[in-house]
Amino acid sequence: MRIRPYILAGGRSSRMGRDKAMLTLGGRTLLGRAVDTLRSVPALKDGAGKVTVTVAGERTELEGADRSIVDRYPGCGPLGGIEASLRDLKENGSAEFALFLPVDMPFLPAGLIDALVQGWSGAAGDGATVCCPVVDGRPQPLVSLVHESVHPFAAAAITAGQLKVTPVWQSATQVLASSSIAGIGYGQSRFHRTPVSLDVTVAAIAGWNVPVADERLNRLWFSNLNDEEEFREAETFFSCMGSS
Repeated sequence: MRIRPYILAGGRSSRMGRDKAMLTLGGRTLLGRAVDTLRSVPALKDGAGKVTVTVAGERTELEGADRSIVDRYPGCGPLGGIEASLRDLKENGSAEFALFLPVDMPFLPAGLIDALVQGWSGAAGDGATVCCPVVDGRPQPLVSLVHESVHPFAAAAITAGQLKVTPVWQSATQVLASSSIAGIGYGQSRFHRTPVSLDVTVAAIAGWNVPVADERLNRLWFSNLNDEEEFREAETFFSCMGSS
């Protein structure tokens, strides 16, 4: 199965008041950290051992990424970047699945992403067209593995002004399960959700020396840094855990 990773970094950062992707945490920008994280995921490496990283969002500073793409529907939040990425995936033709990582999740470990991708690869082989983690009962739709066939549903949702991502995943997999697109059947299509327990097992996979009982870990792994208060909390936690 061929996977191309995309970093969602095209938002306006209106709540932060400045470009989140260029905020510096521990000497690295959030965009640079996201690039490093994806390049450290073994399950994403191609036959030559390389991970090609694409930034969804028009940028001059790539912070180590290979390329960037422009949102066709600017101002539509993460779904705009997702639509652009899935369109790029179809046009590029080098992979069938996109892996999405938001730029403002700097504490999500590469080891955990690798474990998820390995599990999702098996789910995709069984017919899943969308996979995402579920933490404490809540889906995390922006950290997801998505088949290129979902693109028309993302574009249609944006056109209709429906910008929430989880409903797009749900409707796309339901429709694909009972129809075909361009003559290709997706009768096994489903929305695969992986429960993630933030316990010692996951911490061991991630390779972190962080007390699992620390409540800040539970909040930060899958939390978006949306405003100055959340970013200051992330800085404090980062200084406590070190630069790993």
